[in-house]
Amino acid sequence: MKPIIVADDFGLCEKHDEVITKLVKKKKVNAVSVLVHGELTKERVYKIKNMRDYVSIGLHLNLTMTLPKIKPLGSIKTLIFKSFLKVINLQELEKTVNSQISQFEEIFGSPPDFIDGHEHVHTLPLVTEILIERVLKEQFSKEFWIRSPTTNTLPDLIREVSNAGMKVVVIAALAKRAKLKLINNKIKTNNNFAGFLNLKSPSKNFEQMYLKLLTLNKSDMVLMVHPGDAESPIFNKDHSNELRALEAKLLNSSEIHLI
Repeated sequence: MKPIIVADDFGLCEKHDEVITKLVKKKKVNAVSVLVHGELTKERVYKIKNMRDYVSIGLHLNLTMTLPKIKPLGSIKTLIFKSFLKVINLQELEKTVNSQISQFEEIFGSPPDFIDGHEHVHTLPLVTEILIERVLKEQFSKEFWIRSPTTNTLPDLIREVSNAGMKVVVIAALAKRAKLKLINNKIKTNNNFAGFLNLKSPSKNFEQMYLKLLTLNKSDMVLMVHPGDAESPIFNKDHSNELRALEAKLLNSSEIHLI
């Protein structure tokens, strides 16, 4: 896999989508991860779908965030605990995961180029198994891949923990386990990962950390970004719109030009 910069949360709101679309046109990102829900308009889909020659379009699987016509199954902490205690409602989980894949296919006319997850829910053991079963049964493209939010070197892991705290260790452990399952089932995944950040509010060294991430450009690495518009009407206490706008600004001004 070539280096990939993926913009998460396409579909969250029109203002964020407009910013992401412009970044795709400028070749600042080469993958877009889509939230499918009841108010994702045909116009927004049409704009990004017409760029598919030079951008990968994936499903941003969501189990934890309330969206139009989508009820969350719980917080990420709750789902992690329920998953390991094996008290999660498997039938409900399967229905939710598969319905979002089917909805993506209905919207875009084909399976996703890749799948990842909001708050990395796709790395939960039961979710990974559901995804693998669906991918193998439906025979997705040979180029299809699932994102692994885990690093392949200790220095990379230390950088990510330094940027976002100990939650990275938990997610990386889940992702490592999921990655082995993907490899065993011959499903492609990235070798390295970057992009964990504290997104609640701007920190003094946010720009410095972000610019460093943009210079990594390692082969077979996925860099997760969340560009957007500060004036978005969508408010999330865990993800500042001000930071989304700053990400967009830094990406726009960077020397990145993805082919």
